[in-house]
Amino acid sequence: MEAVRYVDVVVPEQTWEDKALYIDMFDVDIFAMGDGWRGKFDSLKDDFPNLKVMYFPRGQTSSSQLKSDIAEHYKAGSE
Repeated sequence: MEAVRYVDVVVPEQTWEDKALYIDMFDVDIFAMGDGWRGKFDSLKDDFPNLKVMYFPRGQTSSSQLKSDIAEHYKAGSE
């Protein structure tokens, strides 16, 4: 993910509870997670209304496709 041109920083998870802290601390625009967690993090938008929460299928999506999807959402948000 760090190789994606639109990614400023990748934050590895340290603890489950720190997600909101990291989103706030790093002014996160996009929160990406495997689709096994679909819907579990939608509530983050309650505290961070501009946050884009994205879920990706594990093992079915190439890193190139992830890069493309994130770039597409990033560009759409800046227009």
